[in-house]
Amino acid sequence: MQQVKKLFAVLLPFMMAAGLFCSTVPAAEISDSDQAAAVEIIGEGAVSDVAGESTLLEAEPSVLVNLGLEGACSYTAAFNELQLMNAEREAAGLPALRMDADLMTAAMLRAAESHVYFSHTRPDGTEWSTCFPDGHTHRGENIAYGYKTAETVTKGWMNSPEHKENILRDTYTCVGIGCFEVNGVRCWAQLFGDAAGEGDCEQPVDEIVSQGIWICTRPFTGLHPDVSDPPTDITLNVYMGPDNNVYAQGETLEKALKLDTSYWNISQKKFVSLKTITFDPSFYTVSADNSDVVTGLDTSTLTMSAPGTCTLSILDTYGNLVQEKVIRVYLRVAGKDRYGTAGEIEARLQAAAGGERPECIVVASGTGYPDALSGSYLACAKNAPIMLVGKNNEAAVAEQVKESLRPGGLVYLLGGNLAVSEAFEDSLVAAGCNVSRLQGKDRYGTNLAVLQEVGVEGKSLLVCSGKGFADCLSASAVGQPILLVGDKMNDAQKTYVSENKPSAVYVIGGGSAVSDSVMFDVSAVSGISAWRVYGANRYETSVSVADRFFGTDAEAVVLTRGMSYPDGLCGGPLAYQAKGPLLLVDSNAYKAAAAYIDKLNYTHSYVLGGDLAVTDATVKNTLR
Repeated sequence: MQQVKKLFAVLLPFMMAAGLFCSTVPAAEISDSDQAAAVEIIGEGAVSDVAGESTLLEAEPSVLVNLGLEGACSYTAAFNELQLMNAEREAAGLPALRMDADLMTAAMLRAAESHVYFSHTRPDGTEWSTCFPDGHTHRGENIAYGYKTAETVTKGWMNSPEHKENILRDTYTCVGIGCFEVNGVRCWAQLFGDAAGEGDCEQPVDEIVSQGIWICTRPFTGLHPDVSDPPTDITLNVYMGPDNNVYAQGETLEKALKLDTSYWNISQKKFVSLKTITFDPSFYTVSADNSDVVTGLDTSTLTMSAPGTCTLSILDTYGNLVQEKVIRVYLRVAGKDRYGTAGEIEARLQAAAGGERPECIVVASGTGYPDALSGSYLACAKNAPIMLVGKNNEAAVAEQVKESLRPGGLVYLLGGNLAVSEAFEDSLVAAGCNVSRLQGKDRYGTNLAVLQEVGVEGKSLLVCSGKGFADCLSASAVGQPILLVGDKMNDAQKTYVSENKPSAVYVIGGGSAVSDSVMFDVSAVSGISAWRVYGANRYETSVSVADRFFGTDAEAVVLTRGMSYPDGLCGGPLAYQAKGPLLLVDSNAYKAAAAYIDKLNYTHSYVLGGDLAVTDATVKNTLR
């Protein structure tokens, strides 16, 4: 579709004022175009006739940052344009302008600045003439964007009355011309002056440079003639990327400050993104309020060294704050399988205890969930980890128990010989461990044996379904007795609850998990009304448990997969010791957990299992 160009031009008198001068006159408008192509755009001409030296319009240091813009200085194109421009002056009967070395350096800077902010206001908020060296009483500037050759930019300028007037003014004796190319797009600048010089400068060799450009990080504003409520002309958002603040332990972040720029396009009546530019790290410094969490502050790459929360402060070269970025680093606690993950959780608990070995260890079968989940209360009460054992790894687990347990310590085995074999028990006894087996004729009997070992008097009783793992998994972090029930309470359960008088009773999950009849029975035998803690599904129930028992005071969060139990089986004691909930998430089911976590001021976060269990994307979407 044909592109329509409009040119706007004004003559700007030299201004002497304090503060920011942020005037913008759009160089051109492109209708029916998304500006994806390098469109030929020409800027307005600007003239300044003053006596004496130029005066810098002071910008507040606290809002300035220095951008290292990488691009190509094309002196070849600049000198080609000089010849074409002087040919136009000769045709008009005017003397040729010499290329002044100082003006050429300033013009190359202005051409680079035009990539960031295409205006006669410079990106630092000062006007165009502040770039001039001393000694010029007459000054002028032409800028252009998108022209590919000296021939086309000269033709564009000569076809614009104001730019042509600048080129043909008889008060000028010298010129500086800049052509700066970024990603195949050229910006041009002509700076006209009248200072005495040492003659024509030689043409430098074309080169790739990182051009330092000072940027005012406050938005530039200006009036548009056809916009009744003029929006911000250009937005300059300085930040350290990427946008997310959640990282895994061991992950790295390039210490590079980003600059997002966008401007208001009059013809399209919307903001159009210009580019994202990366700052040279030498132009700013980064400090951290917790150097254990984030290290490498004196290098180009930051490393997430430990789980926790850290605030990064990015300072400009004046030492003023440009941005604060809160970093949350999570630890993925995972082994090669469920048994390895259990071992990693045990190691994490031991590290949190200052390396002291536990007095107790709880061992349960890794091929099912009921006994391990029953044992979460026992493990929390005894400050003990839960370890899993299977038929094919008994020797390895026995060795790990022996190495981890304090001498003279006690090992609890949960369930009968079909769950944890007698041979495994014998190997522990032979290794010098004290062993106590807690078992019943089924999962409900083993559950009662655990409760009898620890006691529930004066405690809150959490009633969970023994026919599914999800709700009990969430409850395992609370550190309160868990009663597993089936479709109804059996006589042994009724007797135990009646005799041990819990202080409160909570039914975890909806009616399809724990029936209303069970809720009625447990209320009747305990002598107190039971409260149901539930949500529309396992994920919302998990959040309801967290909200009820941790509220907004949680100091940590632990995430585990909601559709399978192996990695989360041993996570209850870890979450309990960290003083936070165990939340169920999956790749398409994390919003409830994320909404709850948003209310917390937590410091630590853990993920149970590998990336196949809970993906990094799910973690970052949840913790955000």
